[in-house]
Amino acid sequence: MKTALFVLLDQYADWEGAYLLSLLNQREDWQIKTASNLPKVESIGGLQTVIDLNFSKIDQVYDLLVLIGGNSWNIHSKELYQIIQNQMTRGLPVAAICGAVDYLAQHGFLEGYKHTGNARFLWHDFPNYQTPDNFYERQAVSDRNLVTANGTASLEFTEYALQSTQAVPDSLKPFVNGNGALIANHGVIVWAQDLWGAFHRMETVEHTAKIYMNIQMIGNGCELSEKELKELYSLREYYKKLAEERKE
Repeated sequence: MKTALFVLLDQYADWEGAYLLSLLNQREDWQIKTASNLPKVESIGGLQTVIDLNFSKIDQVYDLLVLIGGNSWNIHSKELYQIIQNQMTRGLPVAAICGAVDYLAQHGFLEGYKHTGNARFLWHDFPNYQTPDNFYERQAVSDRNLVTANGTASLEFTEYALQSTQAVPDSLKPFVNGNGALIANHGVIVWAQDLWGAFHRMETVEHTAKIYMNIQMIGNGCELSEKELKELYSLREYYKKLAEERKE
């Protein structure tokens, strides 16, 4: 059973985590825990939330750490800082939205990561924020184990947060008998028996993408018939033998 820990401070933005919470809670392999510095918090929308774990009681890492924004991220808490640091240093998924990203910027957690947030100018006075060139004007950004989003991006935040977990590798299991997959917001992944095999498959993907792009630029192409495809496939062995003869 995997665990997602949602950090909810008092006056948290209840809409920002609603989609992610509902999707994870419907999965049999996930459980939800909440954490805060208070035993009970109230959302901006007036929801009274009883917290599962106090920051001071947390001494482990989680499959997903979710930092929901709100009006209290000017918090000074050594325990919260340590929770985030433990997750980040181990390369485990962290997803932050709105004011929670401000906290990450203020404490240096965005350094070395591509990221976004509500506005970069808000962080000009943060001495621990040294990489403004890594800020992207997007709704949400995913870079390795870190997902960041602005306060209007709850849908994008949900999508990227889910992709940062084991959910993506699990979704690829039905396709392991193939050669690769194109993953939304992530790119291409290929596999083979060895590194060179994977390299050649990636080269094939790139070459195919260039052909497709050129076809689109000249006004679409004509789909090949099943007979024409078989004729092309039959040429594989011929050119393979030709290449081997040239090597000799």
